[in-house]
Amino acid sequence: MSEKTAKWREELQELSLQDSPAVRQANGVWRVVDRERAWKEAGPRIFDEHLERFQKVAIAILGERDPKFELPHEDRSFATVHGKKMEHSSIIRKGVAETLALLGSRPEALSSASEGKAQLVACLVVRELLSPADPVLWATLNDVLPLLSEAAPDEFLSNCESSLASDSKPFEFLFGEEESGVFGATYMSGLLWALENLAWGPDYLARVALVLSALAAIDPGGNWGNRPSASLFTIFCPWLPQTCASVEKRIAAVTAIQTDFPGIGWALLLELLPSSHQSSSGSHKPKWRKLIPDDWPENPTNEEYWKQVTAYAALSVKLAKEDFVRLADLIPRIPKLPGEARTSLLDHLTSDAVTNLPEDERTRIWNVLQELITQHQKYSEADWAMPPSAVKELENRADALKPKAPVNEHKRLFTDNDFELMSDEGDYESQRQELENRRQIALKEIHDFGGFNEIFGMVGAVESPWRLGYTLGRLPELDEDSRILPETLISSDKDQISFAGGYVWGRYQTKGWPWVDSLPLASWPN
Repeated sequence: MSEKTAKWREELQELSLQDSPAVRQANGVWRVVDRERAWKEAGPRIFDEHLERFQKVAIAILGERDPKFELPHEDRSFATVHGKKMEHSSIIRKGVAETLALLGSRPEALSSASEGKAQLVACLVVRELLSPADPVLWATLNDVLPLLSEAAPDEFLSNCESSLASDSKPFEFLFGEEESGVFGATYMSGLLWALENLAWGPDYLARVALVLSALAAIDPGGNWGNRPSASLFTIFCPWLPQTCASVEKRIAAVTAIQTDFPGIGWALLLELLPSSHQSSSGSHKPKWRKLIPDDWPENPTNEEYWKQVTAYAALSVKLAKEDFVRLADLIPRIPKLPGEARTSLLDHLTSDAVTNLPEDERTRIWNVLQELITQHQKYSEADWAMPPSAVKELENRADALKPKAPVNEHKRLFTDNDFELMSDEGDYESQRQELENRRQIALKEIHDFGGFNEIFGMVGAVESPWRLGYTLGRLPELDEDSRILPETLISSDKDQISFAGGYVWGRYQTKGWPWVDSLPLASWPN
């Protein structure tokens, strides 16, 4: 042991024996018990030359790439067995990153250093680590990224923005490295927590929102719950916002997302509208940078809540009026929309802009309306159900959009989800029979309108081709055996095969073995 090390240890031992010590030893490991107190007490003893030496050390330690990424995914859990071990422990790395966060956010303790020197060092280290947009380094830094975001927020966000445009595509790499299973790992959580940290600051919210939206746009999805879209909802959740920005700044940020990333913005708007199925456990909070005032209320006032919801609803209706797909997306939210937005949307449903849409587009909107109407009629006694007068109004709006072609009107009946289509009147068997009667009447109308070809054209359009075939098979007056068998049975199209299977079963149930014996099986291919 060197003389300097011995002296350093001796001083630590003396400190650990004080009342309420800032440092303590356990099992041969020294730990800082009260980091904030130690920072304040040691701060005056730190000079510029110490900061410059620390800058070099921090870059050397945090700039190390984890060698486990040289191994295939399946071998990384045993990286140490393969000799792929980092030179510095996670405790050292976290300590260095935490010191950077303190330099950037609590520089006033360093009274002996030049003004601005501490923040400059923190900024330069973050810049040096992240500016090359090195995918493996981003992954290696995963666990300390929240602290680096606190060290130099503007520099951190600038490097996120430049990395999104980088040819090295570090974030696509991070998404691609996601692993499932017991020993699985995700290398996006640190980045998402870092951005959630900064979202608490009003000055950073808009930039954070756009970075998260850009990440959501390239997110391929995965098994982990930590996703950029989830962070966006958590930050802007009207009833538990995770930002200290004003309501006006939140609304402006959501509007900016919609402008720059329309698909991500639309999905976020739908989530932000009132719903009985929402949940939030809050976002990551900064540890050292004072972005959250001590007196910040956890929950918004009723006025703040409704101001957000009203703005998001108005923007949603405006966008839905411009696109029939969005209009179909928004219709299920009608019961929860604030009054003015709901009225505006209902009026739009029967406007020339909608009633003059092509039949297939109008049918899509009509189908969604029918599903909403059926749901609230079926569960009319539930607390969340619309009153009968509101449901009746929806029925009147839907009548104006009813498809002219029977196939468009009735194809929603051919699904395996019978329960949602049943009337809820009488016992199960009577409900099931009533639904089957509706299906048979529908097929007769379709056949009268366009013949067998009209029915056969539905095979690829309905949710359950089997159910379509089964209903047709149970209609003895529609004898289509020779047009369906055996061609569809030997088809390479899975929907046609399913349709044929349903048809055979329906025919067998109504006509039995005599029908089977009457088929010209001898002329069929093996």
